[in-house]
Amino acid sequence: MDINHLNEVYIDIFKEIANIGSGHATTALATLMQNVLHMDVPNVRLVKISDIAKLLGDEEALTVGVFHEVEGEISATMMHIMPIASAKRIIEILLHKEVNDVYNLESMELSVLNEIGNILTGSYLSAFADLTKLNISQSTPYLSIDMAGAILSVPATQYGIMSDEVLLVETEFKNDTDKIVGYYLLIPDEESLAKILKSLWVEM
Repeated sequence: MDINHLNEVYIDIFKEIANIGSGHATTALATLMQNVLHMDVPNVRLVKISDIAKLLGDEEALTVGVFHEVEGEISATMMHIMPIASAKRIIEILLHKEVNDVYNLESMELSVLNEIGNILTGSYLSAFADLTKLNISQSTPYLSIDMAGAILSVPATQYGIMSDEVLLVETEFKNDTDKIVGYYLLIPDEESLAKILKSLWVEM
């Protein structure tokens, strides 16, 4: 059993999870930004890990990654990835200051990105737990700012044994002047994938 052979029912269910999670994330982000945000319908698809860097520009594009370990009835990693332009704009909006050097962010700026990743990931995991009825929790977030290739080496190393593809959720939040793009990866181990499928009544 591996993610390369997931059927269309499973993908459709994850689209529903992504819709619910994105709705919660939009509300949380709009509250923090004190602004009205709109959300495009999330794009959920299976992609090769090696192709994700292209969505961020290329393997050398500076990227923000927030990692969570998913614990409880399943074992998985959840990643929230943002292009540096989206991360920079979030900092500027929330801290009311211009960010001039994205390579040397201050501790408060890093804290903002960590908390945003924590809140948005929590929104998705909450929707996931509600739909699957699985008892799960998320660990303390770990923030990394590096080239896209380095960020994506984590799931490539952890997940490559099972599959060369991952389930990717692409989201876009925007208002009249700003657009914030983010990507989510849910990376379960093989045993956890079986539990997820069983909880959703999906047959392989």
